[in-house]
Amino acid sequence: LTTASIAQTVENIGAFVPTGLSADGSVVVGYQGGIYGNAVRWENGTLTNLGDGRAGKISDDGTVIAGTGYESGVGFYPIRWVNGTKERIHLPWPNVESYGSTVSGDGSTFFGLVIAPDNQDLSAPFSLKDGVFRLHPGIERYSSASQSSHDGSVFGGRTNRFIGEETACLWTPSGPQAIGSKASGVRAISDDGTMALISDALNGSYLYEITTGKTTTVMEGPSGMTSDGSIVIGWDNGAPAIWTAEQGTRNLRQSLFEDYGVVVPAAIGAAGLY
Repeated sequence: LTTASIAQTVENIGAFVPTGLSADGSVVVGYQGGIYGNAVRWENGTLTNLGDGRAGKISDDGTVIAGTGYESGVGFYPIRWVNGTKERIHLPWPNVESYGSTVSGDGSTFFGLVIAPDNQDLSAPFSLKDGVFRLHPGIERYSSASQSSHDGSVFGGRTNRFIGEETACLWTPSGPQAIGSKASGVRAISDDGTMALISDALNGSYLYEITTGKTTTVMEGPSGMTSDGSIVIGWDNGAPAIWTAEQGTRNLRQSLFEDYGVVVPAAIGAAGLY
């Protein structure tokens, strides 16, 4: 962060639930409405209706969006928007319930969730790259992925056998690995795929170096980090917080005021993007 990068204004970008942010912050995607949703995309002060579906994560340049659609009698299915054009993802596993979840930073790999593929008693992430689908079972019977490295080679989410016992799970070229307690999940992955942000309600949350296993404690409730993992944002002691290796965890309002002279509101909504 630099002083120049801190905007001292607040802009209303519309009434919708934000779910994805481009790398430079110029594009925000999300949805309006209930469980079936209506996808929207905000850029340069303009809110664009993308049609039926719930938009999820977005590529770094803001051109590719992962999402989920719904059709009566069919159920949920994965969808993707590329440069504003909506595309339904037709899976190689017939008659399954499925969802879109995230997309790699470079937009090359689409990730989703499929339930009971080929009548198997499991739910697992799938990936789509260059027209090729791959199924990625986790450590336990039920798994999902919500985060990805820039090129999609490393991704993460959760794995569990019983509801309420979710464990953070990372998929690397070597396969899946479970990390943390049965109350944890992957919140973010660095662009280069070497570091993951783990939220763990039992053991405390931390940065995890994938190649070495080294951990660094961060704030109580992390929600995201910069592409290199040097800055983590989230919540600590019930308030918005920011973490760096140099200064540890600090109150976000205090940090912005002391470091940049920016005055922010007394409270930030839980659904807000930082």
